[in-house]
Amino acid sequence: DLPAGYADDCHLDFPELDPPGCVYGPDDGATSVVLLGDSHAQQWLPALEVLAAERGWRLTAVTKGACPMIDATVWNYPLKRTYRECDEWRERALELVEQEAAELVFVASADMYDVVDEQGTRIEDEAEAEAVWALGLERYLGRLTERTPQLVVLADTPRLDYDPAECLATSAGIEDCVTDRSEMVDDGYAGLEADAVAAVGADLISATDWLCFEEAGDCPLVRGEYLVFRDRHHLTATFAARLAERLGASIDVVTGR
Repeated sequence: DLPAGYADDCHLDFPELDPPGCVYGPDDGATSVVLLGDSHAQQWLPALEVLAAERGWRLTAVTKGACPMIDATVWNYPLKRTYRECDEWRERALELVEQEAAELVFVASADMYDVVDEQGTRIEDEAEAEAVWALGLERYLGRLTERTPQLVVLADTPRLDYDPAECLATSAGIEDCVTDRSEMVDDGYAGLEADAVAAVGADLISATDWLCFEEAGDCPLVRGEYLVFRDRHHLTATFAARLAERLGASIDVVTGR
């Protein structure tokens, strides 16, 4: 259950550098909108596709695997080296936002990456790494605000520490798969992300309360007949599309559209 972008080769792999400029929505869309980020941005494409069709957006998806939207270099574990392609792609993504004259940009990325120092060595000290990340996030978001009148950050989503499909397939019942909100939601990173967004004057939308019940302290794997997570940290395309109306309402609130 993968979103569009994977099947049409619009979600770039590690070596690829040129944003393909994949466009969704009506051909004559009057409002230029860009979705920018890693796979945690890509997971929102099904919902944004629905909104693009409804609102007449020209929606350009600019996403790349394992590339967070920060002004800092990260380590790529599959490549076993610094992810220099990510650094170059982020610069090209900024150029595309300018070329598209995007009136609205959505940006999202995960926080599960290791940052490196100027020598390309992974920063092991947690406090130092967090400081580098926070500064890099604020800087990149700031550069985006210079290129679009409205920047909306889609906050990182809850995360499991096991494969949900495997657990559901091998367990006697859904209740055997732990979905404790306190274990799935990183409140510390949520605060760091919110601070960076506020510092640059952007807007923030968090889906955490849509995915998790605060009073029950639970982030269910299944809502009605829909599987929520396709793996440990991505929404299924089907469920993401179901969130289009809620996402649209939140966009209207934060942007005043």
